[in-house]
Amino acid sequence: MTNEQYIVVSYFTAVGGGIVLAIVTAMIMRGPLRRAVGGVLSPLGRLMRRVLPAWLVLFVLLAFTMVSYFDCSHHSYQDIVKDRPHMINVTRTQSQYMLICLGLALLTYVLVLAVVLIIRPRVDESKQGAAG
Repeated sequence: MTNEQYIVVSYFTAVGGGIVLAIVTAMIMRGPLRRAVGGVLSPLGRLMRRVLPAWLVLFVLLAFTMVSYFDCSHHSYQDIVKDRPHMINVTRTQSQYMLICLGLALLTYVLVLAVVLIIRPRVDESKQGAAG
């Protein structure tokens, strides 16, 4: 594989892997999230459940775009393509940033969810059934 092929493959593999990881994380969190927000019957509760996959994917893409192949010793595309160790390091850095931002996205989401659950009172199913 040439360096030019490597840069294209590693670039799209990294972004694809990050997006897949974000979606898998959202799928794993679906059950606990449904149980946590289940008692909050409001548009905000439904929004919190539905926004998680997009939230995680956006954070991963943000982290992916934070890393640049250009630096002090690589001023042009030809300089970057000539230096495979540099391309490998950038791909690793992108992966690290995506994992860190995925963790931060989850942490932020959980904090917002905690605030929502504290502010909004839980609906008792027995009272809801008697009232309806």
